[in-house]
Amino acid sequence: MARKIRALALALCLSVALGGCSTLGIDFEALAQEEDEGTYVGDRLVLGYAADAVFSLNYDSSYSFNPITGTSTDNRLIMPLIYDSMVVLDENFSPQPGLITAWESEDGQNWTLTVAEGRTFHDGSAVTAADVYESLLRCRGQGIYVSRLSGIAGISITGDYTLAVALYSANYDFPALLGDVPVVKSGTSYDNAPVGCGMYQLILPQEEQPEGDAPETEPPETEPPETEAPASETPAAEDALDTGPRLVAYSGHPDYGRLPVGTIYLKEYRQAADIISAFEDSLVDLVLNDPLGMDNLGYGSSNEIRYFNTTNMHYLGFNALGAFTQYPSLRQALTYAVHRSAIVTDIMNGCATAATLPLSPLSTRYNASYAQYFDYSLENCRTALELANVQDYDRDGLLEQMLGGEPVDITLRFLVNSDSAVKVAAARKIAEDLESVGITVELQELTWEAYLTALQEGNFDIYYAEVKLAPDFDIASLILEDGALNYGNIYDPNYSLYRDAMRAAPENERQMQADLYYQYLAQTAPIIPICFERQQVLTHRNVIADMSPTQGNVFYNFTEWTMNLSGE
Repeated sequence: MARKIRALALALCLSVALGGCSTLGIDFEALAQEEDEGTYVGDRLVLGYAADAVFSLNYDSSYSFNPITGTSTDNRLIMPLIYDSMVVLDENFSPQPGLITAWESEDGQNWTLTVAEGRTFHDGSAVTAADVYESLLRCRGQGIYVSRLSGIAGISITGDYTLAVALYSANYDFPALLGDVPVVKSGTSYDNAPVGCGMYQLILPQEEQPEGDAPETEPPETEPPETEAPASETPAAEDALDTGPRLVAYSGHPDYGRLPVGTIYLKEYRQAADIISAFEDSLVDLVLNDPLGMDNLGYGSSNEIRYFNTTNMHYLGFNALGAFTQYPSLRQALTYAVHRSAIVTDIMNGCATAATLPLSPLSTRYNASYAQYFDYSLENCRTALELANVQDYDRDGLLEQMLGGEPVDITLRFLVNSDSAVKVAAARKIAEDLESVGITVELQELTWEAYLTALQEGNFDIYYAEVKLAPDFDIASLILEDGALNYGNIYDPNYSLYRDAMRAAPENERQMQADLYYQYLAQTAPIIPICFERQQVLTHRNVIADMSPTQGNVFYNFTEWTMNLSGE
């Protein structure tokens, strides 16, 4: 009976994943209490039990561990344990010192970066400005950080532990752009597993060493006196797993003595069903899940779920050549027809944070009182449209706009990617509200290929989209003339002027300039923000406590974690 229960649960979870729905709540504890009608091989697991008494994570041996270019989601989860960052982003996306302990600029354009002294890589060599220089240069040229670092005009080493960075234009938010950017040893940045200086050293069996990544020398000794060692696993567990892929606590790291576990073991499960099964059997102890994504795996509700905020913004884009959407005042009127709180609560099940401005509400610059002015109100929507001469001129119950002195019926073609059930449901809600005020909406639910083609050809008035913004929440790619994601050909030279003024403003003027920028965006509505996603970290109940995950590092404040791997 137990195997049948598990098969049913996995089938249900996979059906949710393929349908793109929100997390499915399955009470595995209640299911396990049903009468056993057959033979079950192995002991039953109880809540809070780590099956092998060790802490294990999933990884992918077919992808690299290069933190600059690697794209494996599983491996990227692990990388912050191996590679320390230049700057650390906290829960509010604010920059905190990392390997770069200080940053200074008198004009916002020319920066001096100071590198921590006394730090060493896993091979024992010192971390210097030369390593940060190569890492920054490599990140600017290739990999996942290229876009956010494109504003760097030049980098130079000015001392053993100092660098100078020149930007093309002033930007006092530059330190945030260094957030969670890794540092690797110079000369190894092209390796599949570069040398790092993080809390743990990656150990792979020789047959699994990525090509060109075999160490030139033996790894340094990482076992200090017992009084300084982090918590470790049972000797039996270590003996059974010490030849497999794993992360071993690095004794040269300043946080070594405060780590909650000495060794982290790496397991490999590739298929969704296998990952779910391994996690539910406690063979893997921590997984990520995107409850709004198409790969949502719908883990059981008996696990412990923690959320972290992201820079993934859902928004509405417009065609600046549309008969209706070419007018800023009409686009602005539509912002009142987006019921953000209902979308977040009823459709996204709380897995997002509503936002009226294209800035996370967690940001210190988010003006909540100002944002409320543009909140959902169909009455305000009707009023704004009427003030823009959009009315029901022929008394047929539908609104018309004046074009050439004549009232013309309004029909808006609204695009949404049909591959995402969440986005479709949100778009339907927005379309219903627009129709309730008298605007005809043709909602086109298109496959990704058809959706992208329609955007590129400009065959739309409105589209529902999602974008992952950089940590400074810059939306230049969406609204500037040469923006890569400006599908609607939105153009207003004031966007650049307001944006540049905000970025160049010193701290005592920053909020004022930010308010002016976001006020102008809200009034002209090149886009209409909806929300920022929240994603999930899942662990087994009562196994891990005191987590505070962030988008760039699930193991943020890892030294504060407490673990119970004994099953007691």
